[in-house]
Amino acid sequence: MQLACFDIYQRVGLAGPGIEFFRPLGVLNLSNQVFTLNNYEETPDNILFDFAGFDATPRSGSLTLTSGDRSGGICSSFSGDPTPNESFVTATFTGGGCVDLDGTDTEGVPFSLVRTWDSLLEVGTPGGPGDSCGAGGTGGGGGPTGATPSPVDCPAGSDIVASADAYIRGGTHFQTSFGTASNLLVKGVQDLEFARKFYLVFELSTAPESFSKASLILTLERHVGRTPVSLYGIVDNRDWDPSDIAENAINWDNAPRNNKLAGNLFEASDGVRLLVDRYDFDLPDPVADPDPEGTQYSLDVTEYVMWALGNKPEFSSVPPADKQISLLFAIPGLDIVDGSAFRSLNIPDEEMCARPFLHFE
Repeated sequence: MQLACFDIYQRVGLAGPGIEFFRPLGVLNLSNQVFTLNNYEETPDNILFDFAGFDATPRSGSLTLTSGDRSGGICSSFSGDPTPNESFVTATFTGGGCVDLDGTDTEGVPFSLVRTWDSLLEVGTPGGPGDSCGAGGTGGGGGPTGATPSPVDCPAGSDIVASADAYIRGGTHFQTSFGTASNLLVKGVQDLEFARKFYLVFELSTAPESFSKASLILTLERHVGRTPVSLYGIVDNRDWDPSDIAENAINWDNAPRNNKLAGNLFEASDGVRLLVDRYDFDLPDPVADPDPEGTQYSLDVTEYVMWALGNKPEFSSVPPADKQISLLFAIPGLDIVDGSAFRSLNIPDEEMCARPFLHFE
């Protein structure tokens, strides 16, 4: 293997046995086949590691290999003119040493599988011994929750558009309101000046009497890597009431249930429930339009909505106080990372289908 035109950035922890994160970029020649490692037009993900002694296992971040030299003409270290095809593979590292592999093969056929880090190092057989990663899920303890496309393009019928939304920012902006912004931002919470979280409120009085699934639909405005975002729900009467704190007044200081300390997400209590653990917000992208703006994502909030409507008392020990729900978004972990942005309620009329809404089936 030969590596050229590379830029590999890493940080070594003073308190640990190895690197804290690793950010590779380059073009490589592997057995006379040329591949580009990550995207020269974007900053690669940080790959973060867990350590057991001196053994390191990636726990977050991703790598993408594409066929041919995609460096934009700045790389001429390899002879010939390698012709790329449309094949690629993205390896996304998750907790517990699991790796999600998603891509398109040389025949143009999409594939998706989950492997263990150890089995990849041993070039093992998918699904063979030692390759027992699950697909992840909600509620914590597994891998990230996989991205799901929206089943609809626009709210209709019994669907409910959010009644209020806003992002909040810490540091010197702790009393600044961003509730009238056209987007919803989320960023790592380790640095208060950098931190962003966002809130959504839904009034459920017009929800259908019966449904099998309730999905939160968000529309992408700006894509940033595969930064997982966790979704929480307030399950008591200390939620965000826009009649008490208006969209143009909510901020880091007065936002309900906001833990104002660096590195913390939301108040640890019976009043806040983790709904979706580390949703990855990265659907497979069309080859001609990587990470397209306007992609819609679906997050399953069925149990939470049913509880708020009084139909699932076992969901929380706290009974619902009203038919209003508050959804909270934050990036878990202690990394100072940027996250994707989403369309808010405050967008032009012609873009109204991009507003956050609940879809019922």
